[in-house]
Amino acid sequence: MSLMTCLWSLPVSCRLKVVKGLSAAIIRKSQTLVRHLFRKNNSNLPERVKEIRFVLPSEWASTSTGRLLSATVKPFSEHKLVSFAESCREEHLHLVWSSSSILHPTADPSASEYPADRLGFQVTPPPEKVTPHVKSLCLALAGDGGREKFSAFDMSRDLLLKVFENVYQHLCASFSEDDLRELREHPVICDLSNKLMLKPECVVIDLRPEEEIKGHIQKAADVFGKFFDSLFKKLGVAQRVTANHYALVLSRLKLAAGDQALHVEEMKVVSKAVEGLFRCWDCKIQIRRILAVRCIFLPSVSKQLLKSNELVFIDNKYLHRRLRELPEDLNLFIGFDKLKVPAQVPWEKIQLLPVDHEMVWLSRIVKEVIPEEVKDRSTEGIYSRTLQAKFTQPEFVQAVIRLVYDHHSKNSTMDSSPFTQEDANRVKESLSHISVREVAGLQTVLEWRGMPVEGSEGPKPSYVKKCNTDPRSCVVYVCGSSRDGMGIKDTVLRSLKYAVDLASMDEMGVAQCDFWNLGDGNDLVFPPAGTFVPISEHCYLDNNFYEFYNGEHVGFEVYDPSLEPGETEEGDAVYIYAIVKKEVKQGDEVIPLLARRYLIDLGPDRGTAEVSVTKLYKFVRKARRGTSRALVPYEGDASNIPEDSRPLDLKEVLREIRGLLKEAWQLPEGKGPHESGETSNAKMASRQKPR
Repeated sequence: MSLMTCLWSLPVSCRLKVVKGLSAAIIRKSQTLVRHLFRKNNSNLPERVKEIRFVLPSEWASTSTGRLLSATVKPFSEHKLVSFAESCREEHLHLVWSSSSILHPTADPSASEYPADRLGFQVTPPPEKVTPHVKSLCLALAGDGGREKFSAFDMSRDLLLKVFENVYQHLCASFSEDDLRELREHPVICDLSNKLMLKPECVVIDLRPEEEIKGHIQKAADVFGKFFDSLFKKLGVAQRVTANHYALVLSRLKLAAGDQALHVEEMKVVSKAVEGLFRCWDCKIQIRRILAVRCIFLPSVSKQLLKSNELVFIDNKYLHRRLRELPEDLNLFIGFDKLKVPAQVPWEKIQLLPVDHEMVWLSRIVKEVIPEEVKDRSTEGIYSRTLQAKFTQPEFVQAVIRLVYDHHSKNSTMDSSPFTQEDANRVKESLSHISVREVAGLQTVLEWRGMPVEGSEGPKPSYVKKCNTDPRSCVVYVCGSSRDGMGIKDTVLRSLKYAVDLASMDEMGVAQCDFWNLGDGNDLVFPPAGTFVPISEHCYLDNNFYEFYNGEHVGFEVYDPSLEPGETEEGDAVYIYAIVKKEVKQGDEVIPLLARRYLIDLGPDRGTAEVSVTKLYKFVRKARRGTSRALVPYEGDASNIPEDSRPLDLKEVLREIRGLLKEAWQLPEGKGPHESGETSNAKMASRQKPR
């Protein structure tokens, strides 16, 4: 009988289909055929049989390490005969186990003197097999449940380290620049200590602790240091962090959140990214200031990420307070103080933004004006004449001249002209150009794009109006009922700003400070422990996670309507913010995921508590996806639809489930809800629409 006849005499189930195991007879036949094939070195048989599945596969998946690898990424094939042309060597297992069959070592032609190329057998796995496997492996460890898959290797850390060392070594030796380009957009950089897979653009070789944003910008693991120059940099890993790294973090958050408000954990990332962004721009090293993104996204007071040049910087606290109702299209920057980003002089820091990404300043687009009807009511009285006389008193004039001289001295350079008597005379003349008018019930209004802002009217003790014809002249309007000395002082300061053009004097008569850049204090960006999680953020709570970092904000349920006797279950569950303090461990033992416990801070009223990991809810934004099923609209009369056949909304389904659980909990042991009359299960089943 010829070898080809023997091959086709094998059962089809052994040659093609997956089986639970191979019988001893099949194993002997396969081994005999392979030995016979290797003796036929000079025939044309190899080319004819190379794609026929008659060769024994490797038994790697049945080992303890193989089971770990299989649980991470599903093997390409198991328990079936394979062909030479589709398989790789067992020593390359770590490179291709999810994308290629693996030959049994006894059937490896490269281990003998047989020419492997005649069988279509590639001694070195090609990129078209390695690349999809590397993608699958990295995405499995980076996706949902990835940290749990990392945790499965807690007792076998060396195995996972060996896998990635083999992968990186092969990429260095066998992949071209074009081959590597396909991997740059995938999370191919492993961080074993933090159980993370990162895209190359998120990894930096020389990174200080304060520059790191966990999961977004991380230091390259030193354990893979030998691959930094030979591979990591070719994939796109940077030597040092730049402004572009932080801008990309904000761009990725914008892509994930869209126009929705960010939750507390996302705002923590934003805070670190904004701090890092401006730190790089303030650096004297040019390479740190590199920016390649087209848009810079920064947070607004509504916790949305918007283009920086669409935001308004609050440079004037007075105007901001008067804006009780923000006009449409007026998006205010949330401010450095709320983000807990150090900024002694916010307006100086905000000027670090590149020209194409600059914010608009509030004082440049929102103007305080005095209505015409108020101007028409102004008069000249005793109070206004007394105040105007102060501007020309010799003592006052000399004091202002000294102030101007001091300002000139501090800001002069080698090329500046000296302060002369002519300059002093000019100051004296300017003070005489200030006129004062009294108004009963002085009131101003704010204008936005030339239109008054609704609700921005407000009383004023005084108002300074610069003359359009002479920039050094101004009219001071004072409220007739204002007689306090502080009001006079503020009025004098504001008028001097125009009269003698002192740039050091602020328009509102107070120094600029970080308080200028605050939004409303009621809406906290980082809520303290014990405060309630808004219902609008319940959609982010997910208790399918088992690892939390110290300081993480989590949700903790304090009220479940389905567990309260006598409740109608119409209400929502109640959650409060808790802050993780630490994981509670007993020595160095490895604790199963569901058995983990954490110490959490529940606020001043509830204190700290040690709770099971199953009680904690992580703030997670689910990826936005399309609907998974087609919806066919009902074209009949909705009032004729039987109540039991109408689809339930999500809240109603959850109430049904909670009711079933409560009913089951109250039954004697060994009985289920199905044993008591018409059960809720039956009710729910009856509500399913007929197909």
